Amino acid sequence: MPVETKATFVSDLPHTLSAQWDSTVFGVSITSFYLTLNYRYDITNGRVTKVVDANGAHRNYNPGVLISENGGAAKEISGTDAYTRQNWTAKMLISAGFIEYTIIGYLKGDGKSGHAKLEGNTPALNNINNGVWQQIWRNETIPALH
Repeated sequence: MPVETKATFVSDLPHTLSAQWDSTVFGVSITSFYLTLNYRYDITNGRVTKVVDANGAHRNYNPGVLISENGGAAKEISGTDAYTRQNWTAKMLISAGFIEYTIIGYLKGDGKSGHAKLEGNTPALNNINNGVWQQIWRNETIPALH
């Protein structure tokens, strides 16, 4: 059965990045993955000063697949960027038992732009830009809020 995975990127506020990846079969949603990153940015120094919060979640409608978050979303500052990463494990029920897949979502922001990527060792994710960072938000002006 052909599984198609598409990304929807949402960034409503400066320094808050959100991404959603949806997997569908014949246009019917079977699984959605969500990831959000909220951070503080110092305009004077041009650096991220704090990762305030990071959250990963999923919604699964496919009874043949069990999905779980592997802990909470990791968050960190590296250089001038804020990062978050969420790992999920998907177990697919087949006639011989389970096949296990790992899925990883990432977000990064630097106060002027935000990027996201999804990767994993499942064939259903092969059409998500092969795990390449995609720009999801860009601010050409200096942010008014820290």
